[in-house]
Amino acid sequence: IVHGVAEERAKEGPKPDDIVSSLLKQGMSPGQIDSELIIALVAGSDTTSTSVQSTLLSIITNPQVYNTLRAEIRGAVAGRNVSSPIQDSEAKQLVYLQACVLEGLRIFPPLSQLRERVVPPGGDTLGSFYLPEGTYVGLNAWGVQRNKAVYGDNAELYCPERWLTDD
Repeated sequence: IVHGVAEERAKEGPKPDDIVSSLLKQGMSPGQIDSELIIALVAGSDTTSTSVQSTLLSIITNPQVYNTLRAEIRGAVAGRNVSSPIQDSEAKQLVYLQACVLEGLRIFPPLSQLRERVVPPGGDTLGSFYLPEGTYVGLNAWGVQRNKAVYGDNAELYCPERWLTDD
């Protein structure tokens, strides 16, 4: 599916804004773009489905979470506050559902690998630390999202209620 798309697009000239056009404008070769598209297709679908599956498993294996979410959804349906199929704008009004989604994204992030960047020419200062140009700086999202100082002693557990407080 992917092979040759960038090469054909490069020959045809400017096209509407999409990922292929954007990567071509950045000077990537058709071969590099093929690789990027394959990663996006394979990794994107796998990581998202794993995150969704893990969140659903956490909901259905926790009776308190399941019953609370079920009651919220049933109440919205009974009150005719949601249509069938439910619309995004309606789902955003379901507070506990949103807490379940946020907690799923926290504990089962679709992307959890080290997110690194390279310090630009001239270097940069982060807080009181000077970082020379070319230095790799990374963020360990997995560690941050399970930080007990931020999420409490139950940081390893799926707990949608943590998103229902004002703090």
